[in-house]
Amino acid sequence: MRNLGYIKVGCAVPKIKVADCIYNVDQIHSLIDKAKEKKIEILTFPELCITGYTCGDLFLQKTLINESEKQIKLICEASKSTDMLILIGCPIKISSHLYNCAVAINNGEILSIIPKTNLPNYDEFYEKRWFTEGLGIISKTVNLSFAKDIPFGTNLLFTCNNIKFGFEVCEDLWVKQKAQRNY
Repeated sequence: MRNLGYIKVGCAVPKIKVADCIYNVDQIHSLIDKAKEKKIEILTFPELCITGYTCGDLFLQKTLINESEKQIKLICEASKSTDMLILIGCPIKISSHLYNCAVAINNGEILSIIPKTNLPNYDEFYEKRWFTEGLGIISKTVNLSFAKDIPFGTNLLFTCNNIKFGFEVCEDLWVKQKAQRNY
């Protein structure tokens, strides 16, 4: 399809088990393999799909967050020869803050990590209990245990395979943004 100027995009929704990162990533790997067969160029996964969105106070457990990061590394390793932009939702701990993030992976490398800015805190949603808003995080770099100097922020635009893209995580797409000051 590239010769016609189109990009083949896929949205993958794995069957998951809450807080079972190993099971969830097995499901993610299976869907990545199916996407390869269909020659998908950009494959998106749901918010927090590595852990499950409904982990609740388990997000405060070091074991869950460490396992999530370990599984991101395994996705990177498994995708080393995959020229597909893969977007995965997972919690990321930076210093003492936990963020609800989208992680962009291509050919085994993390291109960027985008923290969610608008955390719902109404009805059945309690994200502010567990996560830090990404508001005001502009063009920083962060390190994970296996990857260094990863672009991290809410204002990042990238080029991958001659495709320019940016991210919005869930409510960030439709909620009016708070003013960001860059003094």
